[in-house]
Amino acid sequence: ANDRDFFWLQRYMFHTDLTLNNNVRLFAQINSSQVVGKDVPAPGIDVDRLDVMQVFFDLRFGKKGSVLFRIGRQDINYGTGLVIGTRDGPNTRQTFDGVFASFSGRCVRGDIFVLHPVKTQASASGPLLQVSFTSGRSAPMEAVHILILRTTAPTPVWQQPHWG
Repeated sequence: ANDRDFFWLQRYMFHTDLTLNNNVRLFAQINSSQVVGKDVPAPGIDVDRLDVMQVFFDLRFGKKGSVLFRIGRQDINYGTGLVIGTRDGPNTRQTFDGVFASFSGRCVRGDIFVLHPVKTQASASGPLLQVSFTSGRSAPMEAVHILILRTTAPTPVWQQPHWG
């Protein structure tokens, strides 16, 4: 074994969650991601020194809180998280600034959000994401899912060149 390939990835996260009643919530979280022993840490992937990871305000209303508005910096994972996700593989997690709205009823559930990926202290800023997702159930079909994704990136991420 090569001892030079040995390094530690460390992630420290502290949070507070203030729930005023069933309808109002304030959440805040700080994060520090460090790497020790790696010769060339990848900025924005391995290292993000003390930073605000999440701070958002939730407002619920409707029958049993069936409508949720979330405003602020937040984690979000959609589906498998490949396109919109927290990026848990690297040491630094991906968060988003923006507005998220969710609603649910007897036969339908939907999410609408406008988010911008947060730039860590050492990484490049990402494109704006606008998403509308609706899921519903009706007689002949078990479920219908509609996902509309719009981004301001000039070239999709999977088509951008990787230099290294």
